[in-house]
Amino acid sequence: MGRISASPTTRRFAAENGVDIDALGLEIGEDTVSKTDVKRKLDARVSATAVDAAQLAYWQVDHSAYGPVMAQKRSRVDKLAAANLTAAQQIIPAVTHHDRADMTEIEALRHRLKPDAEARGVKLTALAFHVKALAKSLAIFPNFNASLSTDGEILWLKQFFHIGIAVDTPFGLMVPVIRDVDQKGLLTIADEIYQMAKHAQTRKLRPEDMGGASMSMGGGGMPPDRNLSIGSKLGEMFDASIGQTIAAEKEKAASPKFHPSTTGCSRIGLRSAMKRLSR
Repeated sequence: MGRISASPTTRRFAAENGVDIDALGLEIGEDTVSKTDVKRKLDARVSATAVDAAQLAYWQVDHSAYGPVMAQKRSRVDKLAAANLTAAQQIIPAVTHHDRADMTEIEALRHRLKPDAEARGVKLTALAFHVKALAKSLAIFPNFNASLSTDGEILWLKQFFHIGIAVDTPFGLMVPVIRDVDQKGLLTIADEIYQMAKHAQTRKLRPEDMGGASMSMGGGGMPPDRNLSIGSKLGEMFDASIGQTIAAEKEKAASPKFHPSTTGCSRIGLRSAMKRLSR
């Protein structure tokens, strides 16, 4: 990525407040950073670090008193992700709905398409189906494909369907975005998921590969009998989380199932719709 563009005034303001312009450009997925972007970063930082001194005391522990320890310096990506997730947790009043879905027909279709996918060098996983289904659901429930204005007065309804995919990497959590999912087929989506995940693991994601998602989706890697709630990202109203697909023979049930969860901002009061969306 080339050097991020910013006016001298913006660069001076950022430097005075300890904000890395290049890092901020990567974080927000823009080639040009404005003074407003820097102010938003500072506001998020204040929210993320506005912790009472009494709470900080819980972190001030001498772990070496209990056994050998080793200090490992955190990566820049890890710290950026942590700051954004912390800010989201503090700013967004989240509510989560868990459900269970029958995957019999989806799994049958995936197995029918598998030979064609393999012939094209594509690994067709269940995630591609989840991403496509989420885009279709967002078209039915447009208030979920939205973001709130800062003052909460305006709901920005997005006319695109971009789905973020959470990827766990050694450098921290990264969320590349599959764009225009509504206009793509399953094999194309599956291939893009694979390519994006590979780029995330090798730190080859570009700024334009991240940011601007309608909704983001994470797996969590939890056992089939447990659910994981993942808070919404800043700038997005909702996140979707999927549990493992349970094979029928393992569960001794009539059909394979998976566990969809939807976590969203309770400020817009869509709890009943969240239940319908996850189905």
